[in-house]
Amino acid sequence: MAAPPALPDEHGVTAIARACGLTPRAAAPLADGVSTVAWRVETGGEALVVSVERPASLAGPRRVRAAFEARASLLERLHPRDPRVPRAIVTHADVDPRADPLGGRLPWAVTSFVDGRPLGAGDPPARPDPRERAARELGTLLRALHALPASGWGMLADERGAPRGVAGEPAKGLLVRWPGLWPFDGRPLIAHPIAPAAPHLVGALAALREPLLRWGDPTLARAICHGDLTPTHVLSSPDGALAGLIDFGDAMVAAPAWDLAGFAWHHGWPLLSTLLEGYEPRRLRREILLAEAQQLSIALALRYYDRDAASGRGGERAVRFIEETLPLAIRRDA
Repeated sequence: MAAPPALPDEHGVTAIARACGLTPRAAAPLADGVSTVAWRVETGGEALVVSVERPASLAGPRRVRAAFEARASLLERLHPRDPRVPRAIVTHADVDPRADPLGGRLPWAVTSFVDGRPLGAGDPPARPDPRERAARELGTLLRALHALPASGWGMLADERGAPRGVAGEPAKGLLVRWPGLWPFDGRPLIAHPIAPAAPHLVGALAALREPLLRWGDPTLARAICHGDLTPTHVLSSPDGALAGLIDFGDAMVAAPAWDLAGFAWHHGWPLLSTLLEGYEPRRLRREILLAEAQQLSIALALRYYDRDAASGRGGERAVRFIEETLPLAIRRDA
């Protein structure tokens, strides 16, 4: 039986760069993610990122494929509109298999490197919030992303061409991205782990079931969403400007408000209001988007609580977030 493929070391990563016609000078580990490992590679001209998919033997029980072809197609369309996202350079599929340093054993991709620090890193509590400029500029970038044509629903099919979600319905697409996302998974709320842990929330959460299920309507407007707007993926410059948006590994086709809800989960409601100033010039439309994000963020918070409960971590943050947001979500839907 053949041994499972191993992740490349520095020598293997620089070999990938050379196979792409580049001249690598040095390589260093950059990130170790769920689906990929990434290296920063210095060349004579610019810094690059070489990403390699984790082999099945080194992946977790819920293996996530890297979908490098889908990422490349998305970046090829988005980078000309906003150069603060990485530039797609080459994937393993663009190289003659005989010249592939990994021998076709693992998919890989090369993109440009985007420099910056995670949004909020090192920022002291202050007013005005030092993150506001980057958040507002992220709003303009997300507007460009959400304007790209797309079809289907859910995670992107790993193919070149116009981005396409793998699912035929919004609810199924959401469950591909977030397995067990209530109420789209059909599970009664009483079976959710938050029910015994925070019974004071059950009544109000149950009242949101039907409003949330409306987001499974296939006539909804769809967009390509980033899908994971954590601080480490939103980069800022020393002067407070947006330096870049990276890691489109969780990009998906969904209602655009899912990105807004995810940003609020990671960065808070005041900063989402600032982002919306860059996203939408019309005040009334911003209010509608905020209301949609407040509603969808409840489903996301329940998903994060579910994940943390399954792994043995506490879900206090999710409970606090729901307690803060639930009155807003219910009032908006009334």
